[in-house]
Formats: sequence, C-alpha cells, structure tokens
Amino acid sequence: MTRRLKKDVLEVRLGTEPAPDAASALAQRVLESCGRPLATVAVPGGRAFLGVMGTGLGGLNLAVVTLTVTAADGGGTVLVRGAAKEGLIKQHGGRRAAEEIVSRWLAEDPTAWPET
Repeated sequence: MTRRLKKDVLEVRLGTEPAPDAASALAQRVLESCGRPLATVAVPGGRAFLGVMGTGLGGLNLAVVTLTVTAADGGGTVLVRGAAKEGLIKQHGGRRAAEEIVSRWLAEDPTAWPET
C-alpha cells in the first residue's frame, strides 16, 4: 500500500565554514535534538547521518531525514534531505522535517549559508 502513496521530499544544501569533522559533530547533535538517529554511513568525501523524526499533528507522521556532510573549499557542505509519505491529507512532512533541521542548523552555526 505504501508504494502507491506519493512522497514529499525537500533537499536543502548549506555551506558551512567549520571543517567536516566539526560539521559532522554538529550534524549528529542536530539530528539527536530533532528526532532519533538511526545510522551513520561513510560516503565518498564525507559522512551521511540518517534519522527519523515526527512531523504533522502530534508528530505522528514520520519523516526520514538525511544529513550528508562533505568537504568543500574553505569548509564543508551539508545536504539536508527530508522525505515522508503523503496520504489523502497532505501534511508536507518531508518539507517540514527538512526545514526544521535547517533552522536548527542555522541557529547552531552562524557561519552557515544556503547554497543555490
């Protein structure tokens, strides 16, 4: 049944000045404060942090959140991706999860900026 449901997905790329190790520690902290961390995976040039967080009314609509931290010139890049299944009533869980992670990241790291 869930295969037929549409997904709500939002990806936001942030640039950050801290080195990838410091950005990875911040990614872990932000993910722990917003939801439940599931795994840390090595990716080419960095690390990906996967977790689940509740969105919608009462936090009952689960969203999968991925923070991918990679090295870049003069700092690092963080790709925040939120994805959630949508039922008949659209709650935009993926978008809300990604926006929550981005707002917490920007509050913790004043040197971060959204990339285009």
